[in-house]
Amino acid sequence: MNTPITDFDPAEIQAVFFDAGGTLIDMVETVGATYSRIAKDFDVHVDAASLDTAFRTVWPQMGPVFADEDPAKTGEQIEMNWWRQVVKRVFAEVEVDDFPDFETYFDRLFVHYGRGDAWRAAPRARDLLSRLDDLGIPRGIISNFDGRLHKILGELDLMSGFDPFIISTEARAAKPDRAIYQKALDAMPHPAPPETVLMVGDDKRCDGEGSAAMGMPCFIVEGSDSTLFHLMQKFRLREPKI
Repeated sequence: MNTPITDFDPAEIQAVFFDAGGTLIDMVETVGATYSRIAKDFDVHVDAASLDTAFRTVWPQMGPVFADEDPAKTGEQIEMNWWRQVVKRVFAEVEVDDFPDFETYFDRLFVHYGRGDAWRAAPRARDLLSRLDDLGIPRGIISNFDGRLHKILGELDLMSGFDPFIISTEARAAKPDRAIYQKALDAMPHPAPPETVLMVGDDKRCDGEGSAAMGMPCFIVEGSDSTLFHLMQKFRLREPKI
């Protein structure tokens, strides 16, 4: 295990990589609320809280999206197969074994989470990105999200300015694997030493330990004392490039 490197000098940061879900964007409603609401249209009634609990149980048990998949399959096929298993396991967890027209239900869920209106920009996300632009600090994405992320960020007007844009299904590697971090570092338009590239995310293992293995510092978004606002404050006194 690599201990996250959380002590960094903003003046030394040459680039910033962001996670997506839970960092730059948040769901408009909980997973359980969405699963429950749409399931009612199929005459399946399970309360949102039970589905939220089931999702939290299933999620850590799932491997990477691309694991054990035929490399000949398209990215969307791989992503849909993986998410189909997630949803099936969530309902099995709440003992719903007979789900009428499950495939139609799943298709609706998959389309829903691929739209911008299922998500919202995290508080202060736009302010932080604007501040980095003012400082001339380039930014990129390293995410275990899937191919729908491009469209989601586009509809939320958050897509521009990220280079590189690395997602696990396209990279065939997932955080905290060093490989996905190396791909991102190698793809930077202006290469920088890992110790000057900040990783911002909400997962101590994937974003914290993963970046530490590369010698990269990190900022973990968690609770009310470590938010994007607090990160923005760290860069507040840094002078813009002339």
